[in-house]
Amino acid sequence: MTAILLNFLWIISLTLVSTTAFGQDKEKEEKYDKLLNDLYPADGPGGTALIANNGQIVYLKAFGKANLELDVDMQPYHVFRIGSITKEFTACAILKLMEEGKLSLQDTITKYIEDSPPYWHHITIEHLLTHTCGISGFSKAFEEEFGKKDHTPKEMIDSIKNEPMDFAPGEKYYYANSQYHILGYIIEKVSGKTYEAYIEENLFQPLGMKNSYYEKDAEIIINRASGYQEGLTGYENDSYFSTSNYFSEGALLSTVEDLSTWHYAVADGKVLSKESLEKALTPFILNNGKATESGYGWSFGNIQGSPWFGHNGSAVGYLSTALFLPEEKVFVAVLGNCFCQAHAPWDVAYKIAGIAIDKPFEWTEISLNDIDLESYTGVYESDSLFASYEQRIISLEEGKLYSTIKGRRKLQIFPYKKDNFFIKNGLTTLKFQRDRKGQITGVNVERPKSPVILKRTDKTIPVYTAIKLNSEALEKYLGKYELQPNLIFEITMKGDQLYAQLSGRNKFEIIPYEDNKFFISGADAKFIFNSNDQQVVMSMTLAQDQEFQCKKIE
Repeated sequence: MTAILLNFLWIISLTLVSTTAFGQDKEKEEKYDKLLNDLYPADGPGGTALIANNGQIVYLKAFGKANLELDVDMQPYHVFRIGSITKEFTACAILKLMEEGKLSLQDTITKYIEDSPPYWHHITIEHLLTHTCGISGFSKAFEEEFGKKDHTPKEMIDSIKNEPMDFAPGEKYYYANSQYHILGYIIEKVSGKTYEAYIEENLFQPLGMKNSYYEKDAEIIINRASGYQEGLTGYENDSYFSTSNYFSEGALLSTVEDLSTWHYAVADGKVLSKESLEKALTPFILNNGKATESGYGWSFGNIQGSPWFGHNGSAVGYLSTALFLPEEKVFVAVLGNCFCQAHAPWDVAYKIAGIAIDKPFEWTEISLNDIDLESYTGVYESDSLFASYEQRIISLEEGKLYSTIKGRRKLQIFPYKKDNFFIKNGLTTLKFQRDRKGQITGVNVERPKSPVILKRTDKTIPVYTAIKLNSEALEKYLGKYELQPNLIFEITMKGDQLYAQLSGRNKFEIIPYEDNKFFISGADAKFIFNSNDQQVVMSMTLAQDQEFQCKKIE
């Protein structure tokens, strides 16, 4: 099919979409446009977005550029790397093989990997599917020389089999690409086909997904959008990384329309049995009884109480997200061609979904004149029923309430009814719980992904009191500190104030609270400078949720 004819057919399809009366109104469309135009500026890397209702496309548009160097506008039919959305397909392939009686989820992986180390002998396929196996991630695979070379699936597995286990199988949830790489290898062993062939023959072809592919570096893919990343001075072409290393964890390419086809097919029982799908969409329970935040290949959550399942994806040069709301039968996908924090599509997709199902993330602030704000303050921590840990501090400053997740920015919270607060322009609400005596005992943190129940503790809120240090005392901290290769903190001074700047990011003030310890106003982060016995500064510790050591290099 010629490119001209293909473009013509897409123009016709867009006309049909724009004229349909199904569930679409101008006000919603304007809100979608605003969110996506803000995410993808017209002169930068762009993206495509699709909203479907009951299988019918009600919104399909493209934004920004598909290629910056050639000044090519993005089109809805452009093809993207979908990164970890690939895991949905890998999980379904495993479950199809299970339904055919060719494997069991309780099989240990040693059945398929003959030279497995002894400590892999208790790992099951189910542990791999649920990210609970304890196998180390592919840290080596992302080192420059390793990642640029082609590797077979077995070579990738061999690169980690001598690494120590992070934990015993089923003890914890830890998301790692290596687990889905092993699943792809098992698919090949059991089916007798390459992963690429199995996915093409058993998923893409039967569902009519004609614009979805297994990526190979040298292959020409019609309508593929170019990939970009953030550089120190602006956008850059994406770095080379051999796609053989992505394999069954992230090597698929697709379009928003094909992903819509895929999710409706899964939901309608065209891919898996009802029993298999229900299992895949059920939180996995750890050995200690705690629930994880995913099932088999899918993440899930809720949009203002409406359940969704789907996945986010990231790959060199691209970011993507896709989510399906089974109760409303609404699907949302946003695919972008920049591995850039500013263009991360997940929050926008959640907001779009909220608008689509008439549950927007919008709240009206009320007055709290008659409410004791001090009663909400405290340190709140995760309930033991949840696998992940979260600590959140609620503080009162100058008559305003703030919420701070450990290691994150401090955000003001606003009331929309008694004991219920929201974060402006955000997706999170905090619903404080009281006992029979009216005392606050905890807070339910509700958000599209990973909602959590926090209990109030008796821990004190940490307070950092700024002290004054003169320029002579601050000078010894000036210099450059290496967080990672090519990721440098530079410490500078203006007057009697110290500033930190990470490569390619904005400069911010750090404030002393001890002679060698500094904090950031509005964030839970500390900078601690470490000296040797001669009082020469040798390194800096960045304490933000966890500690990072930064060696002084200049």
